[in-house]
Amino acid sequence: MTTDTVTRTNIGAFDDYTTTTPTIPHPESPSPSTGTRYGLHIPTRYNPTPDMLIGVKIPESWFDTLHERLGWIADGWTVLPGRGYWRGSDRCYQEDVLLYEIDIPSRNPSEALLKLARDVRRELGQEGVYLTRIPVIAEVIA
Repeated sequence: MTTDTVTRTNIGAFDDYTTTTPTIPHPESPSPSTGTRYGLHIPTRYNPTPDMLIGVKIPESWFDTLHERLGWIADGWTVLPGRGYWRGSDRCYQEDVLLYEIDIPSRNPSEALLKLARDVRRELGQEGVYLTRIPVIAEVIA
């Protein structure tokens, strides 16, 4: 297997990313691959200010730029709508979220995805974003 190094600078409003991407084998490859599935939960609205009931919707253009950035990190991802809940000091909060399921092969480093999650937190003004990881075995059935 060969690898290609891809470097992109200043993609949208985001920092530099350098990733090493393996050349993808033919889809009829009989062996499954192992990796990690990341779940990145991103709110669909900014946090409300004290005078607002709900926050302003995050523009589609921001998500378009996010998808462009993800394209430099992962070969593909799935976006699912959802609702997140968490317990605060005074009550239980809820918000609509988009759950990004992103599979990263074991042979690829995930530092770029972790950096992306930190950038998302900062850009959206969140105290934190929820990022999960689970091991996966993936196979393309042709």
